[in-house]
Amino acid sequence: MQITFVGPGAIGLFYAARLTEAGANVSLILRSDLEVVRKQGILVKGRDSEQAIAPERLRACASGEEAGPTDLVIVTLKNTANDQFERLIRPLLGPTTAILTLQNGLGADEELARLFGAERSMGGLSFIACNRTAPGVVECFHPGSITLGELGRPVSERAKTLAAFF
Repeated sequence: MQITFVGPGAIGLFYAARLTEAGANVSLILRSDLEVVRKQGILVKGRDSEQAIAPERLRACASGEEAGPTDLVIVTLKNTANDQFERLIRPLLGPTTAILTLQNGLGADEELARLFGAERSMGGLSFIACNRTAPGVVECFHPGSITLGELGRPVSERAKTLAAFF
């Protein structure tokens, strides 16, 4: 599965590392962390462990055009940047691309459905305690869990597949 994260901060970097370890091909659309992740990858620090994802195991990209179409877009932008959805996400869409938002706040699922089609839109709630402590570095205090589902539809096979990855 090809997964592209849009706006990865602490939560996005954490799940990008986890999904890479689970076997997904992960791309990240980055701004401030771009050069560090290209050179050093991602480091997730836990209470008793560290997980390093080498830069060659993921694609750090400056734009959706650079990343190209993907199977799944995971939106972890701050919701104050939702006006950038069209610019950031449109280049990532193929015929069957799904979009999952793991943002704080309300209304993103509906906005994504309006822009890109309700059939693509999935919502998620992430219960996690982590901080981005440096570019490409996340400190995780509690890995928590994710609850996800389809927007206004019963659970699909794609939601079950994604849940298995998480």
